[in-house]
Amino acid sequence: MEGGYDFDSDELNRSVQSCRPAGSSFKPLYYSAAIEKGYHVAQPILDIPRSEYDYVRKQNWTPGNIDEEYAGEVTLARAIIASKNAPSIRVFEYVGIQDALDWVRRLGISTRIAADKSSALGSSCVRVADMVQAFATFNRGGTKVKPVYIRRVLDAEGRVVEDHAHLRDPYLDPRARIDAVVRKTWDRPERVMKPTTAYIMTYLLQAVATRGTGYGARKIGRPVAGKTGTHSDHYDVWFVGFTKELVTAAWMGHDLNDRQLAGYATGGNTAIPIWLSYMSRAVAGQPARNFPEPGGIVWLGSEAGRAPFERGNEPKAEDKVQRPGTANAPSVEDPSRVEF
Repeated sequence: MEGGYDFDSDELNRSVQSCRPAGSSFKPLYYSAAIEKGYHVAQPILDIPRSEYDYVRKQNWTPGNIDEEYAGEVTLARAIIASKNAPSIRVFEYVGIQDALDWVRRLGISTRIAADKSSALGSSCVRVADMVQAFATFNRGGTKVKPVYIRRVLDAEGRVVEDHAHLRDPYLDPRARIDAVVRKTWDRPERVMKPTTAYIMTYLLQAVATRGTGYGARKIGRPVAGKTGTHSDHYDVWFVGFTKELVTAAWMGHDLNDRQLAGYATGGNTAIPIWLSYMSRAVAGQPARNFPEPGGIVWLGSEAGRAPFERGNEPKAEDKVQRPGTANAPSVEDPSRVEF
């Protein structure tokens, strides 16, 4: 949680009150919807420039990749690892605008997301706390948990008025710990996506955090996953990342958008160092844990590029994989040779 420069002059809590454009850190939310709907990591997607008329703004909309380089066709994995905009918009189109909006709300996004394609690039504002909750769903294997800000409330006589403490809370006395165990037994978390979807999404975010736009996060020295975000003109930079132990979001920007961040600020070079500074201390002394693999996952590919697929949804030699926006579907000649 973070306040401002001086609480006496500014009581705004940026974690739960500010609403900021998430940039590319928003992409994993609807990518997970695409995976749930049938896409897989080797899905071929067009990566070409596009231009279309925006009837609302009455002007041409020409979104492009930040590096202005296009491969013609990339896999879904490559699209998110390199944070490519053009194919990401096609993933958003595959999910469908309304379905995507419904999906991200299920994951915990409480702010209004614009019902247009620019939302695929994180143009709508979100709250930092909401992004943490959404990414925590991946880390929890597809179950959603309500955030808790106040653990326990006692009255003047020491009686418990409210109790939301976790059973592993080190400050609990034995009686309170038993209450927490009973509460956990009856309080089942809400499942919002399949365990296989959450695991495949976590795999992709691990690739982002080790060899993609978020590669700086690998310095934490344990399994890590996450996504960078840099909004247009470098007014907002993000990194939402997690180890198995903890999910944390780092955001930087000016409240009034009165000026850009200094230099060529990006999620990778500005938000990740903040994230690392906190996370390296927060998980120090805890054993490094891998992200557990659920049932229903199969691995395909060569030693240089193996990737997980949901059993029954893996590419096969005889498959015709439909590319969004075209009637002609290319075949996957040999899934073991697909570059992930």
